[in-house]
Amino acid sequence: DSRVMQKEQREEMLEYLLSQPISGKQQEMMASACKVEQISKEARKNLWEKLSQYSVPSESISSIIHALIQSKVMQKKQREEMLSYLLSCPLSTKQMKECILKAVEFSTNHKIFEFSKIFESYLNFQNAINNLTPWIDEERLEWKNGKETALKKVLFEGIIPQDALLDLICTEHICYLKDACIEFIDRKQLWLMMEELLFSEEYYCQFSCKEPYVLDCGTNIGLAIYYIKHYYPEAHIEGFEPWKTAFDCAVRNVERNGWKNVTIHHAAVGGKEDVMQLTVVAENSLAGSLAGRLDEMIERKHWEKSVENVKVVKLSDYINRPVNFLKMDIEGLENEVIEEIKEKLPNISQMFVEYHYGSSMKDNSLIEILKILSDAGFVYQISKSLSYTELTRKRPFAHVGKMVSELIWAVKK
Repeated sequence: DSRVMQKEQREEMLEYLLSQPISGKQQEMMASACKVEQISKEARKNLWEKLSQYSVPSESISSIIHALIQSKVMQKKQREEMLSYLLSCPLSTKQMKECILKAVEFSTNHKIFEFSKIFESYLNFQNAINNLTPWIDEERLEWKNGKETALKKVLFEGIIPQDALLDLICTEHICYLKDACIEFIDRKQLWLMMEELLFSEEYYCQFSCKEPYVLDCGTNIGLAIYYIKHYYPEAHIEGFEPWKTAFDCAVRNVERNGWKNVTIHHAAVGGKEDVMQLTVVAENSLAGSLAGRLDEMIERKHWEKSVENVKVVKLSDYINRPVNFLKMDIEGLENEVIEEIKEKLPNISQMFVEYHYGSSMKDNSLIEILKILSDAGFVYQISKSLSYTELTRKRPFAHVGKMVSELIWAVKK
């Protein structure tokens, strides 16, 4: 805090201090030194680098962050710069988590909101790391050596966490997961699928056999096949995908990864055999629809759409044996397909149905679907999809009667 020493003298003394062994209490004193405006950015950086070499108790780390937040002599930009640097230092996850939670609480209680974006970015990054880790080959060099750089991109460059992490596990249109290389169509939708299928494990269910029979309606690029094969390598899977681009991608993924006992049909499932028009938009590669589900969104957001004729098959033709798991994500035809397979439901043990509703799809009745399932002896649970949860988090009444995406998990009693 000296006001009589010249800048060069202070930095010379600081350099000497950094060369000496220090105790835990001295670490906090050094942290306080970082608040002082009268030392250069480089000197402050050296100080933090020195601190990061020690095993610092979480209480001390918390004190360091509190010192930064409360500093009256550092400019806002300097404080944010130093906080970002501290968060990028290789401190243990447990220590950092405890310290960040305390700092967030402190900042909120004292109405200091300027750091909220930095804290949020850091926590989102760590959560994404934790979610990805079980599905990544941790010996992959890009992943093993790149996480620290990715964190710095998030904190210093404003890169969103999922983009920084996808850079470590993706090249071009290939994503390198544990025991598989998955081709994808676009990164934004890839991350959403990973959140739903891998992180939340929406399709997780247990089978009594090693070779379950699975029907995957709405295969898209085949990430659900990867997920099922991860737990049941010998599973027999029939997939259905009407969109040619996604169908071709899924077929390549099956071949690339050598998945056995997998057949993917270039077709949609519906209430009857037919040829129908599939609407696809580039902005959402997961939501191609035969039922006009996208019409209101296309109109509201002025999206460009493309249309292709696709073959429609009856799902009942593929339920001539016990089905351990039926997954259905078919963008609006759920009601008519459930009605069409009604007589075959005794053959099905577990189901996942993503239900869709919109102003142009009023015939897709959730009540009718649930009645059919209940009459067939299923118990069920319903929840909003992840994307719909985000959309309706605020003012949910404003979305009533508009586009809906609900999830149904059903199990035979």
